[in-house]
Amino acid sequence: MARQRTAHQRGTLPPERAAALDELGSDWTPGRGVADVRIDQAWQTRLDDARQYQAGHGHLRPPARTIFNGKRLDAWLSVQRARNREGFLTPQQIAALDELGIHW
Repeated sequence: MARQRTAHQRGTLPPERAAALDELGSDWTPGRGVADVRIDQAWQTRLDDARQYQAGHGHLRPPARTIFNGKRLDAWLSVQRARNREGFLTPQQIAALDELGIHW
């Protein structure tokens, strides 16, 4: 993929190849691949679940073992707290969770 990114940046990647890679969800940012994009999409999906929970309950403190849209919301929030402590959340992710009223 690194070669494809380089060719894309130089303008030498054939348009049909670029279109095919776009359909696969390629990120043209250096150092980011399809797996990174999928992780970002999964994170956004879980954030949307947190938004729905907060809107329906008025808070973002789900009890232990809370299943929301088929997955444990409380566990995901715990992981986000740990990732924040370890410095792995982006400023945008922190801001999005702060907006929902997460208790760090």
